[in-house]
Amino acid sequence: MARTRSQDYESIKMTILDRAAELFARKGFADTSIVEISEASGLSKSGIYHYFKSKHDVLNTMVSEHVEMVFDVVSAALQTSLDPVEQFETLTAMLLETYSRSKNRHAVMMNDLDSLRERERERIVDLERRVVKFTEGVIEKINPDLLSDPAFRRPAVMLFYGMINWTYTWYDQNRGVNPRQLARMAAGIFLNGLLATRIGDINSCK
Repeated sequence: MARTRSQDYESIKMTILDRAAELFARKGFADTSIVEISEASGLSKSGIYHYFKSKHDVLNTMVSEHVEMVFDVVSAALQTSLDPVEQFETLTAMLLETYSRSKNRHAVMMNDLDSLRERERERIVDLERRVVKFTEGVIEKINPDLLSDPAFRRPAVMLFYGMINWTYTWYDQNRGVNPRQLARMAAGIFLNGLLATRIGDINSCK
C-alpha cells in the first residue's frame, strides 16, 4: 500500500529547498552536507530522504523549479502588451522581482549549474536558451536594425542578461531602491542605449 503524504508535505519540502538554497548560496553545493541541510530544516537526516533521494536531488529540484519560474515569467511578460517597449519594461520588472524573491536560488543556478548531471544540465540550458530567444525577439522589435546583421542579436540580449542576472551579487532592496524602481532604472538605461544603437555605427569601429 502506497504511503500517503501529510497535509504539510509541500510546505516542508519548500522549507528544505529554502534552507538548502541559503546554504548552497553561502557555501557552495560541494561544501554543503546533507546533515547541514537537515539541521537547518529542523529535520533528521532520514527526514530529508523522505522528500529527496539525495543532496543532488535537492539541487536539481531547486534549479529546475527556479529556471521554470523564470521561463514562465518571461512568457507571461510577452502577453502583457503588443508594444515591444512595454513588453521589455514589464519583462525587466518581472525578472528583477522574481530574482529578488528568490535571491538564493538564483545564486545557486548561476554558480552551481555545473554540479548537475549532463542530462539535467542540458534541460536547464535548453530552457535558458528559450528565455534568451524570447527576449531576443522583443529586442529586435525595438531595434529592427539588429536584423540587418544577425551577428549582433545575441550580444544585445546577453548584454541585457549580463546586467540583470548578476544583480544578486550586490542588490539589497533594504537600502532604499525596491525591485520595481531598480527595474525601471535598468530598463531605461538599456533601452535608451538600445534605441540609439545602429549597426552601421558599430561596424565603423572595425
